[in-house]
Amino acid sequence: ATGLNQVGGLSLVDIFGTGSGCLVNSRNGDRGVETAHIGSHEIGHALGLFHDGTMWPGPSIPYYEGHADWAPIMGLVYGKKYVTWNPGNYEFASQPQDDIAIIAGHCGYAEDDQNGIHQLIVGRGDSINTLDNNGIIDSPADIDTFEFVLADTGRVRLAAGTAVLHTDLDIEMRLLSQDFTPLVFRNPILDRSAAMDTVLTPGTYYVLIAAGGENTADDGFTNYSSFGYYEFHGEIEGLQKPAYDIAINGYEGFDEYCGATTEGSIWIKNNGDSIIESVQMNIFLDGALHSTNQYNVQLNSDALTALGPFSFNDFGQHTVQFEVVLEGSQVEAITQNNQIVIEYELTSGEMMFFRTNHPRYNTQSPFHWNVLSGNSTVIDGRNVPISEDESLTEQRFCLETDCYDFQVTGDFDLCSSYPAYQNGAIYVANDIVAYQGKVYQAQWWNTNLPTSSAWEEIGVCNEGEYFIEVYQSQTDSVLLYFENNDIASNSTNEGFCMPSIITSVSEQLQERKYQVFPNPAVHLIELHSNQNLGAVEITNISGKVVHSAYYNQPSTTLSVAHLTDGIYFVRFFKGNVVFKLVKVK
Repeated sequence: ATGLNQVGGLSLVDIFGTGSGCLVNSRNGDRGVETAHIGSHEIGHALGLFHDGTMWPGPSIPYYEGHADWAPIMGLVYGKKYVTWNPGNYEFASQPQDDIAIIAGHCGYAEDDQNGIHQLIVGRGDSINTLDNNGIIDSPADIDTFEFVLADTGRVRLAAGTAVLHTDLDIEMRLLSQDFTPLVFRNPILDRSAAMDTVLTPGTYYVLIAAGGENTADDGFTNYSSFGYYEFHGEIEGLQKPAYDIAINGYEGFDEYCGATTEGSIWIKNNGDSIIESVQMNIFLDGALHSTNQYNVQLNSDALTALGPFSFNDFGQHTVQFEVVLEGSQVEAITQNNQIVIEYELTSGEMMFFRTNHPRYNTQSPFHWNVLSGNSTVIDGRNVPISEDESLTEQRFCLETDCYDFQVTGDFDLCSSYPAYQNGAIYVANDIVAYQGKVYQAQWWNTNLPTSSAWEEIGVCNEGEYFIEVYQSQTDSVLLYFENNDIASNSTNEGFCMPSIITSVSEQLQERKYQVFPNPAVHLIELHSNQNLGAVEITNISGKVVHSAYYNQPSTTLSVAHLTDGIYFVRFFKGNVVFKLVKVK
């Protein structure tokens, strides 16, 4: 074990899929990125890769340290800005393995997401947004092509990059005229992104995104493993928009819900110049046409609206695909980004919560919960250990039969977390011991009994207000309850039967009322309900959680000043209610 402190990581070669693992020693990585590089190195071994070094007649070393600002992942990567897989194409390379081909033999390649020529989509204020304009370079040979047409002379400020730090993709950007004459080439040194700022006359132009490199394999790196995600930012003045252009801009809802239909809406956007008056929404369930819906809408250019709600009540795991198309004289419209795929899982039964508070417990034997008999689907994790803090922990799950055997495992005895006091032993400041049913912490160097002034009592072994309960999310009725000494042993079992099954979720939801205001919001929002708020979650339009908390009161005030402008969704789990929130300056 001492020897491992001297290495960054450890792995056997070609063990992927065997059940064996890799070791990454984070103590030897000065920064998070170096720890990630160590992890990539060890995973490379697991997939069948050996070290990249050098051999005679150059200086023979087992781990090549790279050159300029580059190093191979299977070499020595510390301090390098650009670290990639390598086929042994630098001078005096000791290892000719084709890293990417070996890795792909286990994992395969990503599918090409951009075939043919695509329109750059411009929104309000001539701005390019990442939601509508992005792609993936899936191999060094992949080139993505985007088209835009200028009706007037205008300034084009366009950048391609990624929010991901230390990406493998080195972007090469080219601008071509309508006859494919090269106009601009960008692949800046020591910069993974690329940008252009130029004034163009009216006409058709093409932007090409390709895998870039820097110099050669001996004084930089090639595009051998330059691939990954990119997105566009910027502005294009004088752009000629198509008359009709419709796209799906996102969705809300379609959450897992126990014993009820799932429901949600699809957001569509008019990216063209003309008013859209009608659209058709085709819905495919597991690849088969589920339904077709006609909508009369009035969408001006850049307008955004929601279609729906759409409901599904067939339980189980499904893939739903939505496709929006235009009707009548608009059928020749551009419909880039007109599809969105949603995967969801529904479970027939009753939504339940496993809830606990834990001001003190044995950290060496954290509590888990489990259903021994009966059918249960866990929605927020299965058998997740309870973390050590002073807050309430909740997990949602779905009970599918009437009666259950429920198990809690763990140890509430705080003293078993710490070593017992040993008479005559030497203790130093901050040492913690268990002694005669209590826990003590040493204040300074001493050999005294824990009851002396050299120690501070920090707890009693079984003190606290620990409880665990299972309750119905809609009625708040408790079905199962453990408290303190009830869970002092390592395993406690208890059975229960549900007194009733909720048959009409909609009737239950009508009893709860929620408010979110002001909306639009600038600095603060207020959440109100006629009952306790319970679990609340706020997500952005991409589904990223920006706030999550449990409120045991009917109202609260939250700051949203730190959020960027845009659309967010406030979800109240108790009522399965979602509000759209608009954040503005």
